[in-house]
Amino acid sequence: MKKYTEVFRSHFSNLNTDYLLLDTEQINFDSYLDADLVIIGGGNTEKYISTYVNQEFKNYIDHMLNKGAKVIGFSAGALLL
Repeated sequence: MKKYTEVFRSHFSNLNTDYLLLDTEQINFDSYLDADLVIIGGGNTEKYISTYVNQEFKNYIDHMLNKGAKVIGFSAGALLL
């Protein structure tokens, strides 16, 4: 995951970054509420959509954006967003 964060960390040394690892069946979104940057990486697009396209995920993304966090996705993570 370092490849995703190197450029951000070079500009923002105190950046609190969390990765949503969507290969797990259940994510406790409350444990990711302190992040300044949320990165959703690549993976199995169909699995991600069937598991995470729901109101809980949408509420989490809305909350993070409303608090000013940056939320980005790569590959399947971008499609999910």
